[in-house]
Amino acid sequence: MIIDERLLKKAARDYGEPSFKIFNKFGYNNDINGTFEDVWTTGGNLSRLSSAETMDIVSTSTADDVGGTGAITMRVEGVANDWSILNENVTLDGTGTVTTSGSFLRINRMFITSSGTGQTNAGTITATASTASTEQARIDIGVGQTEKTQYTVPLGYRVFATELQVNAAEQSNMEGIFLANTDNQGWRVKRRVFFTRGDLRVSLFGEVFDEKTDLKVQSRSLGGMNKSVASDWTAYLLKKHS
Repeated sequence: MIIDERLLKKAARDYGEPSFKIFNKFGYNNDINGTFEDVWTTGGNLSRLSSAETMDIVSTSTADDVGGTGAITMRVEGVANDWSILNENVTLDGTGTVTTSGSFLRINRMFITSSGTGQTNAGTITATASTASTEQARIDIGVGQTEKTQYTVPLGYRVFATELQVNAAEQSNMEGIFLANTDNQGWRVKRRVFFTRGDLRVSLFGEVFDEKTDLKVQSRSLGGMNKSVASDWTAYLLKKHS
């Protein structure tokens, strides 16, 4: 799909912002069955936090440590308790737990920023809420960053969504939904798609999401069989001036 960037640039100027940021959220779930699940590598559904918490970061490999062959440092990007942008750099300690100094309400993305000779993470790296003990993000072995379709629009920003993509790893009858929940008012389905093996792309153009909106992709197998699903969606992030 071709996006008319002239329209988006005009929208940016209307909001007093000379530029905008394009981003892509992508995720994977290798065990989708007959009930809707979030498309992210942790599997199941993300347990959203009601208040911000510090995150316990740990790897399953001792090589993800200073002097090791795996990941050494990583970045956590998300929002704070007031929904404002919160980013933090973390130095890994292998299988030892490192707790963030900041408290996160949501994690939008994690990725490694330096590594040893292996040039990627040797183990699975997880971020778990310190009090709720629920996993909020995961980097699978050798991937280098999270694969999660969940995203939260930060305070002071709007998101202009453009495109949704879903695909299954094998021939199967699948259903996918793109959902939004603004300021905890409740989840609303914004797109529903049915797909089999291969790549299906549909337009999200015209969908605008305000600050403090949680977004995600879910999928289910219409046949009830466990299937692997990947999804991504693309959007423009603009500062909010009105």
